[in-house]
Parts: sequence; structure tokens; C-alpha cells
Amino acid sequence: MPKKKLSQHFADNLPPVPDGKKSIEHNDPDIRGFHLRQNANSRIGTWVYSYTNDAGKRSHVNLGRSDVMPFEEARAAAIAKRLEVRAGRDPAYERLVKKQVMTMDQFVTERYLPYAKQHLRTWQRYELYYRKRLKSRFGHLRLDKVSLAAAQQLHTEIANEGLKPATCDHYVKFLRRMLNLAKQWGLIESHPLGGLTLFNADNKQQRFLSQEEMRKLLHQLKSDTNREVACLITFLVTTGARRGEAFQAKWSDIDLQGRTWHIPPTTAKAKVGRHVPLNNFALAVLEECATRRAQHKSDYVFESPRSGSAFTDVKHQWDRILRDAGVERVRVHDLRHTFASLLVNNGTSLYVVSQLLGHADPTVTQRYAHLSQETLHEESGRLGRSLLQSIHPTSGHTLPHTEDSKDDEAA
Repeated sequence: MPKKKLSQHFADNLPPVPDGKKSIEHNDPDIRGFHLRQNANSRIGTWVYSYTNDAGKRSHVNLGRSDVMPFEEARAAAIAKRLEVRAGRDPAYERLVKKQVMTMDQFVTERYLPYAKQHLRTWQRYELYYRKRLKSRFGHLRLDKVSLAAAQQLHTEIANEGLKPATCDHYVKFLRRMLNLAKQWGLIESHPLGGLTLFNADNKQQRFLSQEEMRKLLHQLKSDTNREVACLITFLVTTGARRGEAFQAKWSDIDLQGRTWHIPPTTAKAKVGRHVPLNNFALAVLEECATRRAQHKSDYVFESPRSGSAFTDVKHQWDRILRDAGVERVRVHDLRHTFASLLVNNGTSLYVVSQLLGHADPTVTQRYAHLSQETLHEESGRLGRSLLQSIHPTSGHTLPHTEDSKDDEAA
């Protein structure tokens, strides 16, 4: 490889490549490895930096074309690559790896969905998120090309379409979660979505059925012609279970003798199994279900006649039952809130409610704390009377008629 003091003038006036050669390299004597490669029948060269990596293999990095990248810029780039190599890096390998970064579509198909199907019971919802709004926007991009600006723009656009703030947040948080996994699995070094600005709206709904609404609903469930769904809903009312837990309930999980329903880890939220006590109302529901057990094709307690397997959704049937019962719109999950509120207002401690609901984190049950104020006042009044009696035993002493004592007497 001939040595030639490289310059902008030389790059702009390259001599012809000698006959019989496909290319020639003009090596700069000042920077080892820096040269200008020229192909036959061309007067335009390519700035190149060559080096030997840690494995002893000769590698090179194309810095740019001589008609696009000025000499001084190419020289500075060569020096930078030389410093990288001396620091133990391999620029050619890193560039190759970068070119091989998956597109978002490849990542979702080959890595994310197989993972989600094994670890997330709600993976279908995230697949829908991707297909509905993320695929068209990000599917063709490499993982390292997903920008914060594009994600934030999507967030703004779907908010302008009228989606609820929490739903808008779900979309971009899911996108961020996928990039977090890509980083965790070593597919990318970093991503910029940590800087997302979210609405962080409080969308926790707590709708409790009134005593009259519950009476109407139970009356409708008792006489409803769709007995499979009616029994399922009634079971939710009387156990406070999550919808998905009841959908997956199997006869093999039911201990009628011990009056217990075992929810296995594969079905329970947070994958923590638990045992649910069955009261008389729940047992009556199971007794009715048992009369149809011989007709079922599966071991599920509540079997969908259409699929011959577990229910996956009862929204249409639920809406119809509510209309027939004359009850304003309410979610199936609100039956769980109502179950908790009835317990709390009947004096059950939040700890016991937490156990019955299967809350892995007892602090979640604190959302029902406001319902227990009346009970707390009653218990406080009872304690006050007890303490006053201990100070003034049955000796006929009259207590001073303070406002507090009047309240205690009234209680």
C-alpha cells in the first residue's frame, strides 16, 4: 500500500488506478491505519481506518466518501477511532452489531410475545395495544431508533382523539416497557423513553351498589334464564373474587366438604395462591352448578356453552342482566368493591377484608378505610363507655353530663 501524504487537494485530484488493479489504498504516513481507498475507474475515494482487534483480526471502518467528508473531518474521525481501539473497543464490530438491531416488529414477534405468553395472563391486551396503534408508527423502526419525540407525539395525538388520560398513558408506558426489556436482554444499550411526560390520572373507580340495587340484581340473577352466567355473577357477589379467578374456577379446586375454594397460583393475581371460604350462599350456587356438571365438556365450574370451556368475557350478558334488573351501569369488578364495602360496614377489620379479597399488598385495602368510619365511631364509643365504667364502677356515682358523655349515652 503506497504511502502518500493525504490532503484535501490530493483527494480532489486522485490519479488513475494502475492497470490490472481493482483498487488501491493511499496510506497516510502520519496516522497509522488511516488511508484513502480508491476503486478502479473512479476518481472518488473513501476514507478508511484499519486496525487489528484484540483477537488479532484485521478490521476496518469506512469513515465516509472523499467528495462528502472533508479531509480534516476524516482525519479527526480516524484519530477518534484509533483512540477507541487503544481503549479496547472494536468499532467495526460495534457498527455491525448496531446494524443488526431488531426492528420493533421483529422484537414483538420473536421476543416479546413469546415472553409475554409465558409470564403475563393479560398478554392479549398488550398485543392489541401494539396492533391497534403502535405497529403502524414504530413497527418498521429499529429499536434504537424509537425516539422520545415520536412517543410523546403519539401520546398527544391519541389524547386529542378523546381517549381517556389513563389509556393514553397505557400505550406509551407499554412501549417503554418493551424497550426496557430490550435493554435488559442486551438488544440495545439504552433508550430515551425514561423522559416521557404522562398524565398520571387517577382512574381508580369505586362504584358500590346500594342496598336497593343489590336487591334488584339478586332478584334478577335468581330468575334469569341464562343460568350459567347468572350463577357466575352470583358467585362473584358472594365471594368477592376477581372475574378471571371465577372464570378459571374448576371443580378440582372446590372442596365442598371443607367449604373452601382453592385459587391456584396460575390463576391468582401476582401468582400467589389462596383459599377462599365458601359461605352458604356460595355453596347454594355451587349446588345448582353441580346439577349441570354432567352436561359440561370440561372441569370448569362455569362453562361457556359456546366454547365448551372457560368464559373469557361476559360483558354482553352482564349488560343485559343490568338492564333487566333496572340497575344503572356498573362494572363486573364493582361487585368486588361492593363485597368489600359490605364487609367493612358490617364491622369487619381491613386486615380480614384484605385476606378475603386476596390482596398481596394489604395497603391496597386502605381504599375502603373511609367506609369504616361509622364502625370506628361505634367501637370508640363502646370503648369509652367501658373505660368510664372502670373509673366509676356500679356504685351509683353519676357521671358529669359533658357533651362527650351525652354522646356516649346516646350511643
